[in-house]
Amino acid sequence: MPESRTCSEEIPAREAHEASCSQRPLFDIRDERERAAGLPVGAVPLPPGDLLERFGNTTPQ
Repeated sequence: MPESRTCSEEIPAREAHEASCSQRPLFDIRDERERAAGLPVGAVPLPPGDLLERFGNTTPQ
């Protein structure tokens, strides 16, 4: 049986994967999800831990 992952583990991993595939910042992906869910942008807090520490800076310079 495959190891199950909790939502809190799965979502940041999926966002990191999407960001690396599309070269888009994690914030853009999160903001799109919030808009699609009808939430104000920024309503969903970022996962614990600094995203820059975890994934590096994905924003084009």
